[in-house]
Amino acid sequence: MDIINNLLSIFVAYGILDRWQRIGSKYYYIERLEEVAWYEALSKCQAIGGHLLSIKNQEEFDAIKCELDREKHYWIDINDLTKEGEFISGATGQKATYFNWHQTEPNNKNGNENCVELYYHNDKHLMNDDNCQEKELFICEPNDQV
Repeated sequence: MDIINNLLSIFVAYGILDRWQRIGSKYYYIERLEEVAWYEALSKCQAIGGHLLSIKNQEEFDAIKCELDREKHYWIDINDLTKEGEFISGATGQKATYFNWHQTEPNNKNGNENCVELYYHNDKHLMNDDNCQEKELFICEPNDQV
């Protein structure tokens, strides 16, 4: 991991990865203007050599949420599109291992909430399942940070 971080630091220094921002020990791209559906967010991350954010632990979550805009919501990679209630990381194809849900979530409201966002409510960002067609901002990370 140190080699990857060193290479990413070099790329950023030379402008190769100028869209990526170092937050904590990793790099991220936070879309702050264009709100898109989950599938389009997935596509936009792939177009820049990345994937939707895959949060691994509380440390990563704490680092990233400090950089998010108040009152805004952000798509991440977790979804239960294949099987209701079985949340998968889009980046790894494996069961997601870290969750930090808002109270009463996930709730699959109206039977149509299969994509996960960082939802701003009660003065904080936490996870929420939402309709994949909703338009939200999104967060990417480079493919080599899976």
